Amino acid sequence: MGNNILTRFNYWELCRYPQLSKLNSYMYFYSLVLGAIFSRCRNKYKKLGLFSLGTLMYYFIYLILQGNKFTSLFYMLLFFIIPIFSSEKIYNNIHLIKKGFLIFIVFTSVSLGISYYQYKFYYNYANPGETIVNRIFGLQGHVWWGTDMIVSNNNIDKDEQLKNEIKAIIHSDDENYTGMKYLMTLVAPQEISNRYIENNVNFTGGYPAILLVIMNPIGIIGCEMLLGLVLGSIIVYIDNKIRRNQILSIFLSGNILWALYYYYSMGSSFMLFSKTVLLCLIILIYSELFYKGKSKKILFDTI
Repeated sequence: MGNNILTRFNYWELCRYPQLSKLNSYMYFYSLVLGAIFSRCRNKYKKLGLFSLGTLMYYFIYLILQGNKFTSLFYMLLFFIIPIFSSEKIYNNIHLIKKGFLIFIVFTSVSLGISYYQYKFYYNYANPGETIVNRIFGLQGHVWWGTDMIVSNNNIDKDEQLKNEIKAIIHSDDENYTGMKYLMTLVAPQEISNRYIENNVNFTGGYPAILLVIMNPIGIIGCEMLLGLVLGSIIVYIDNKIRRNQILSIFLSGNILWALYYYYSMGSSFMLFSKTVLLCLIILIYSELFYKGKSKKILFDTI
């Protein structure tokens, strides 16, 4: 590896088998499926339930050792507990609500502890507590308000940036600096943004800031309503599949859900319209049209 310092941002670039990063990108869908299996099997098939829980713990350890502190760990936990809570009657279920609150408190405490340790002893920050607060509450706001101020005070060529976003969707990449990369070059000094991008480090909170540089106010409102409808629909769909224990459908729809979450975080449209997402959508539509109501022997039904 030469003089390169290994971090979570260059881990796959420097590792011996960088091709495995493709599998790594699917771990949130695995977590959703593991949660569905755990919810289904924790009482009747205890060994399988314990296996799914153990696999989740393995992913947590792997992410922590890789240098992740909060976001990746949060998404892993979120996708795992979605099937568990979806399969239970949450309304007026005080025990389940208390359990969920306890999980949130424990997770937040552990995550903050990991963050404090890494900032103090690994990154050598003088005031790690202040850094954590700024990271949580400052960075997202900086992207939004910085973009809003620049768009309001400067003549941004929205049509040109919209063309770049469309090109990124067609070519499935962001080499032309779209989404979060474009916003980083917009709101941060060139020296800082270039260094971050070269090291594969991103800001966060790219949505809805990205809409400010490609649409007028009417278009932004319409896009917000459309994406809200899509997100709500996919959540209802996944909830329905969880209740029916249709594991493969959960995995495929989870892929789409993660693409939406990623877009809400990074504003990168090429991920939202990737070939993988479109393929999952086609398979799900096909299964609903041609297999709805048929025997449970088909691939999409219960384990």
